[in-house]
Amino acid sequence: MHQRFLVLFACTILSPAAFGLTDKIMTVTGAEATADFNLVLPHEHILADLVGADQVGPHRYDEETVYQAVRPHLERAQARGVDLLVECTPAYIARDPRLMQRLSKSTGLRILTNTGLYGAGRNRFLPDYAHTESAAELAARWIAEWNEGIEDSGIRPGFIKIGVDPDPALTALHSKLVLAAALTHRATGLTIACHTGRGPGLAQLAILRAEGVAPSAWIWVHAQHAEDEDLLDAARAGAWLSFDGLRPNSLERHLHLCQLLRDHGLLDRVLLSHDAGWYDPGKPEGGEFRDYELLFSEFLPLLRKHGFTAAEEDLLLRKNPIRAFTVNLRLIHQEGAGLTSLPCLPVGAGFAYGTGDDGFADLFDGSTLNGWVKASGPSVAATYRGGEWRIEEGAITGHQSPPEVGSFLHTEREYGDFELMIDLNPDWGCDSGIFLRTNARGQCIQIFVDYLPRGNIGFVFGQGTGGFSSMPWELEAITEGGEVVGVRAVDKYDGVAMDGLLYSAPAEDFNRVWKHGEFNTLKIRMVGPEPHITTWVNGVKMMEMDGTTFRGRHLRDMRRGNFDAATAWNHEKIREQLGLRGTIGLQVHPGPRWDGTVRYKNIRIRELTEHE
Repeated sequence: MHQRFLVLFACTILSPAAFGLTDKIMTVTGAEATADFNLVLPHEHILADLVGADQVGPHRYDEETVYQAVRPHLERAQARGVDLLVECTPAYIARDPRLMQRLSKSTGLRILTNTGLYGAGRNRFLPDYAHTESAAELAARWIAEWNEGIEDSGIRPGFIKIGVDPDPALTALHSKLVLAAALTHRATGLTIACHTGRGPGLAQLAILRAEGVAPSAWIWVHAQHAEDEDLLDAARAGAWLSFDGLRPNSLERHLHLCQLLRDHGLLDRVLLSHDAGWYDPGKPEGGEFRDYELLFSEFLPLLRKHGFTAAEEDLLLRKNPIRAFTVNLRLIHQEGAGLTSLPCLPVGAGFAYGTGDDGFADLFDGSTLNGWVKASGPSVAATYRGGEWRIEEGAITGHQSPPEVGSFLHTEREYGDFELMIDLNPDWGCDSGIFLRTNARGQCIQIFVDYLPRGNIGFVFGQGTGGFSSMPWELEAITEGGEVVGVRAVDKYDGVAMDGLLYSAPAEDFNRVWKHGEFNTLKIRMVGPEPHITTWVNGVKMMEMDGTTFRGRHLRDMRRGNFDAATAWNHEKIREQLGLRGTIGLQVHPGPRWDGTVRYKNIRIRELTEHE
């Protein structure tokens, strides 16, 4: 097949880790810890000049005049509790980082500026070079601003701002801007905010995925103008939805969207802002400055009237925008951190990080949680909103925190049909599991990693999907002098006869291969809409099920030996709940059945086609 080749620039790229930017946001005055922020306005303007790229410049306004005109509006926002404002005016529309830095230093309000180019408005805000340079050459310019600062200011961008027209399909030029943004994100960890409106948002996600960039690295700007179903699809994939443009006549639409996303368990993907301001050099005395008040004076009271809680407000105004703008590589498959040289790759071939000859790609880089998200927000059960995930000795480790409060950590990307390899080493007493096709509420099909009395490893359970289970054998400890020195499985019933499994390994097969206190390899194959699931432990087959014939009963019935109970499995209902794709998650179970640490490493995946 004919392929066009993308020649990437030859330069050294500094990753966020190289700058010491873990859990930080890059403001015009430098990097700030995310914990330092309270309320955030994620899409506003201070200065914007819509005269066009061929005429714009600092000669069209007096900085002191703009400073004096804008400062009172920023101070009023501060009085509302705002301490971070994301200034979205891009290059060639009067982006002025020095002015923003001056305003930030004098008011104490932290401000973000951006890199990138704005193609919306039929390209009249694009410089000539944007039409002739490749995506890699554009990305090189934007990466240079990250590495060295914007122009000669030394001020570094805090995100990437691009814009596309609201047409049904992306033009070649606008596709190039999206591709350049993807390359820039891979090199910098900066979030991409794209002026999209009712335009082709899902097409942009396809470009990002092809370049190995996760949807969570991208913000659908002016998303309130798009179709509801497109927004739900983007949010389910992990993208951010910016419902900005708050005006008196938009309040009902904004309310509807917040309710819609909440009803679907996706409120943790929503950003709220005014798209307000700004001083316009093309108008007498800068024109009318629309302030940053309506969110606080009218929209928050409207949300409260319709039952939104204080925790949900905190999610919308603090947690979500902080997560969205934290400098962080958000990649589908993760390559090494630190100094990276980008290779020459064919356009559209994508990046497969850590992919070997066997077709498996790494989901965990061994040193960071890049590509993984700790579940949070009101859609997640309160008992799962704690926990702690760390990197220790090259493994992801999970712990309850505070006691009896659990967590689940999931991939940013969703998967459908796949083979997953994962090494695990739980302490005796840990109640964990592998979540498959997980939705935003944490509902999934789970593979047991219940390493405790009456537990099991490798068989199946319905997490929030009916409580179905198959546990033909259970674990018990082998002790010497009160110390656990080993673990063995004990047969309880025939999984083929009782649960409708296609295959059920006897306890002796598990006992023969399991290594207590060491890492063991669990392999999971999941295909089809029903689905069909097979598991192996250290190369030995444990279980195989077909969703059309499986009839696992509720876990409590199985524990009580109530084999006459009705099946808790309904593959049609579960398919409706989960869809055909979802994230892959790691669990720390809440409650008293927990003691110690669970460890996961060497997490690798091979996506399957319908013919595999």
